[in-house]
Amino acid sequence: MRYRFTAAERHLIEKLPLYIQQHLHLRLTVSKLAALTNLSPHKLDEGFAVQHGISLSTYIKGCRMALAQTLLRHTEEPIKAVASRTGYRYKNFQRQVHRHYHQTAGQIRREAAPS
Repeated sequence: MRYRFTAAERHLIEKLPLYIQQHLHLRLTVSKLAALTNLSPHKLDEGFAVQHGISLSTYIKGCRMALAQTLLRHTEEPIKAVASRTGYRYKNFQRQVHRHYHQTAGQIRREAAPS
């Protein structure tokens, strides 16, 4: 389905990546972001994909994984704290990291440690 977007809606969707980056510690979902922007979840997801070339949920997951990798490699924060900072519960975080990087969070951390 193709939606029509007002200039104000396009502007909101354009600014959404910054909001997501600043709020990765929250449990962000398409539905929650849709409520925030006063758009339906389907309209928001379509508008985001058109403007940014990627689905909203894929974008959020990619941002979370990039932040997780940075924190694992460059900090000594406990893995549970990294999970929390990236908006995941610990067990789900471990699963998502493994799916995304084909390594555990501990393996990513150990690879980055100085020899």
